[in-house]
Amino acid sequence: MKRIMITLCLALLPAIAGAASCGVTATSVAFGAYTSPGGSQINSTGTIRVTCTPDLILLACSTSYSIGLSTGGSGTYSTRRMTNGVHNLDYNLYTDSSYGTVWGDGISASAVPGTITSSILGLVCLPASRNTIVYGLVPGNQNVGTGAYSDTIVVTVTF
Repeated sequence: MKRIMITLCLALLPAIAGAASCGVTATSVAFGAYTSPGGSQINSTGTIRVTCTPDLILLACSTSYSIGLSTGGSGTYSTRRMTNGVHNLDYNLYTDSSYGTVWGDGISASAVPGTITSSILGLVCLPASRNTIVYGLVPGNQNVGTGAYSDTIVVTVTF
């Protein structure tokens, strides 16, 4: 009798299991004021928060994902650019605090992988979140016009 019950439960799991669903929010990487000409390097951080309701697979709730960032208005990962009219201020976004790896889309430059594991209640996975830090750097010694500079980066979460 016990063997039949176990077999029936395992047979029902795929029918009960649903696909994961995820969402993303982000805080801006705000660099503050840059002194020109010849300003110093500016470092800043932002946060990307991924929230998922993971898949239920064999009574475990887990979803793997990858976070990719677009090039912004510059069209390249080698140097992103914030703009103010016709003026540009170079910067980039990195996966680590040593500014060694440019954060990209996972094809042209590195994306950041992650996994969310959550609790199970009955046969339903509960939502869970994970924060990832974005490291930004504006190189020093740029000669730029005064004003507010900005760029728009698209965050893509693949799961």
